[in-house]
Amino acid sequence: MSIYDEKPWLALYDAGQPAEIVPEFTDALAMFRAAVARAPQAPAILYFDGRISYAELDRLSDGLAGYLAAHGFGAGDRLAVYLQNVPQFVIAILGAWKAGGIAVAVNPMNRAREIGILFADCTPKAVVCHDTTFEETVGALEPGLRPQIVLTTSALAFQTRNDRRLFAATQRVACAGTVDFEAAIAAGGALPPAPSYKPDDIAFLVYTSGTTGVPKGAMNTHGNVTFNAQTYRDWIGLGEGAPILGIAPLFHITGLIGHIAAAFITASPLILAYRFEPGVMLDAIEEHKAAFTIGAITAFIAMMNHPDAA
Repeated sequence: MSIYDEKPWLALYDAGQPAEIVPEFTDALAMFRAAVARAPQAPAILYFDGRISYAELDRLSDGLAGYLAAHGFGAGDRLAVYLQNVPQFVIAILGAWKAGGIAVAVNPMNRAREIGILFADCTPKAVVCHDTTFEETVGALEPGLRPQIVLTTSALAFQTRNDRRLFAATQRVACAGTVDFEAAIAAGGALPPAPSYKPDDIAFLVYTSGTTGVPKGAMNTHGNVTFNAQTYRDWIGLGEGAPILGIAPLFHITGLIGHIAAAFITASPLILAYRFEPGVMLDAIEEHKAAFTIGAITAFIAMMNHPDAA
C-alpha cells in the first residue's frame, strides 16, 4: 500500500468537498450552451460601458459561425484569435467551435516573424486580428502563410467610453483585403450542423513562448477545458453569476480557463478591459463588483501601488 492508495491529503479537504470530480460536461460548447439556457439575459461580457448578455453572445457567435461556414471553414479547421482582452476574443472562439473548428490563441504582442512561425505550423483557415496592427503583422505575411479568411476588428467596438488611458490615440483603421468582424457577423450564413464534440477533441491550440526552441502548439481538449473549469467552480467555490475580472491575457491558458471557461460554467459575467492598466482595472473592480480573478503577482502589486488604490 503506497501513500497514493492511502490518500492522506483527503483529510485536509473542507467538509463536504468531494474526493473526485465527475465531469458535468463533455465539451466546452455544451458548457456554454448550458449557461445560455439557464441565464439568457444575464451579462456574459462587461467591457467598459458595454454589456453583452449570454443570449446576445450566442447570437453573435452564431453569426460568425455561419459566416465562417459559408466561406469554407469546416470541421477541424483552425481559427487564429490574435486579439487583446476584448469581447471579440470570446465571440471568435465560440464561432470556431460552432463551425466545428479549433481556436488558436495567439499572443497579441507577437509580430510578423513570430506569427509566421505559428501559422506555418497550425495552418489556420481564418484569423481575427486588430485593425491597428494588421498592416505590420498579418498583412506582412507571405501569401502562402496568410489565412484564407482574414477578419479585422477594433478595440473600440462593443463599448462607447473610449477610456483615454487606453484609447487616447486609437482610431478605427480600414484594412484592404480584409473583412470587418462585425460586418461578417451581420452577413452570417446558414449555420452548419451542430458539432458533436467528444472529450478528446481539441478545443484550443495554445503555443508555448519559444524560450527553449520553436514554439509548440499545446493541444487542449474539450474534456480538459471543462474538467478544469469545474475544478475552479467546485474547489475554489465560484458562485453562479459572480463577476470574474479578466486580468490575465485571454490568449494564455490562465485566461482561457480561469476567466472564459470559469465564466461559462457559472454563467457569470467576464469583465474585460482591453489590456492591463492598473487604474483601469481598479475602476473595473469597483464598477462591476468583481468577485474573483486570477493573475500574475506583478499585476496585483501594480494595482496595490496605484495612487487610487484603497
